[in-house]
Amino acid sequence: MTIPRNPYAPPGAPGAPAAPVMPLPEGVRRVRLDPVRYRAFVRARLVRSYVLLGVAVVAVVYVMRDAFSGGTFAVWLGIVAAGIALGVVRVRRLNARAFETYELLVGPRAIRRVVAGVPPAEVLRPEVTGAFETRWGVWLTCTTPRCALYVARAVDGYDELRAALAAWAPIEVLGGGRAWWRSRRASVRQAPRDPVHGTALAADPTLGPELELLRHASSTAWMAFPQVSPLRRRRIVLAIMAMWILIFAVFELAYRPGPP
Repeated sequence: MTIPRNPYAPPGAPGAPAAPVMPLPEGVRRVRLDPVRYRAFVRARLVRSYVLLGVAVVAVVYVMRDAFSGGTFAVWLGIVAAGIALGVVRVRRLNARAFETYELLVGPRAIRRVVAGVPPAEVLRPEVTGAFETRWGVWLTCTTPRCALYVARAVDGYDELRAALAAWAPIEVLGGGRAWWRSRRASVRQAPRDPVHGTALAADPTLGPELELLRHASSTAWMAFPQVSPLRRRRIVLAIMAMWILIFAVFELAYRPGPP
């Protein structure tokens, strides 16, 4: 029998055998990102980010207006423009990787999501205690252990998948600051479903094999890229923000007009 090649596997060494496509277990569905939905999804998030960045730049210019002369303003504007350009290039590369490697495996009692750049995220149906939906997608949350999984609105067949997840837990629709805060709290809890003691994996011995079947059938394309945990990623973003604040403070102190 000819084994089909896994189109999501990372490139192997020259002459190495192709990674096979693992058959899906019975009742498991493989979900990928929809190209049209994903482009609209990325565009909407970028527009929001650019609007917030524009407001921040205007606010900084207003606060530091007395420190700016023609030369200092040009230097500061060049630093900001270079930072934005590098950010845009990086975001485009990360989005392309995400589209190529994203995979969601949905089983009767387990879900596994893999994508380049972050470790896999997994949840088990008996442990799901809540679900909420924001503008960007649905979050499933668990209290024991404290974990979560995010399903982007850009996936293929989102409405059908949302209806299926509503059977796991009632989905609360959120907006505004509450949606942002809940999503921010849940995002750092996405991780592989490894803890056993005191959880449903210990209480139900059939859950572990189900989860292992999903892992065995899962794509390995994400493994070709470095992984950064959501918590570490947040710390990196905060460090970058602190660096920009420091740069602004240095400009303010160095070029503040002295007394007449």
